[in-house]
Amino acid sequence: MTLPTLPSSINSREYLRIGGGYGSPATGSSPAGGLDVDHAGNLAADGDATIGGDLSLGGVVGSDLHFAGDLRQGSGGCDKTWFTVLHPGAGIEPGTSGPTTVYNLNAHQKLIAIPFDGTTQENAALTFALPPDYDGSTLAITFFWTCAQSGLSGDGFWKIYGAVDAAGDGDNLNQTVGVGTGLRCQSLDTYQGQWLLHVAETSCAFGGVQGGIVGGTLARSVEVDPISADALLIAIRIAYQ
Repeated sequence: MTLPTLPSSINSREYLRIGGGYGSPATGSSPAGGLDVDHAGNLAADGDATIGGDLSLGGVVGSDLHFAGDLRQGSGGCDKTWFTVLHPGAGIEPGTSGPTTVYNLNAHQKLIAIPFDGTTQENAALTFALPPDYDGSTLAITFFWTCAQSGLSGDGFWKIYGAVDAAGDGDNLNQTVGVGTGLRCQSLDTYQGQWLLHVAETSCAFGGVQGGIVGGTLARSVEVDPISADALLIAIRIAYQ
């Protein structure tokens, strides 16, 4: 963020200083602070700002931004802070994979995950809703997984196949998904060790509709150098890239 740069003596309409100026100390009966505006359009103020009309921000907010009322998205806008996290029992359900399992780690630590076999491709089902203002942008897909065995080598190879099934009341849930359409992504992640968190990231260009319900298949593939043990899926994070 660029603050105004003002000369020591202002005698031009290119610069404006009100009060003692931004960041100034109290002097006599004058309170601390003020307002500075330079000829480049940079503005710095110590007090509050009340805006009755539209506010357009073309840069980055460099500090906290607080709203006393509601924050609403304007038409044509898109909230790129949206994300969703899927985990066993909340967006991910076992299919041909093993059942959702509670793993007892050290002390009172427990881990809930779905095991996927190391020799045969297995799958699970996933469901999530796109945001109501989704603009068709690329989505970042992150797989969180681990393994209960040590001394292995190979990879965890994760795939997702899905499509927007429906977006509104009365829409058809039983749609045909052709090759190359819908949500399709994959991530190859190297095994690092027993009970280590593995974070596998990928992305997908997905032309879904606003507020659409996405249904699909999550698979752990064994076609590329798989580790010879169960890969334990913990969660999947989906966000704007």
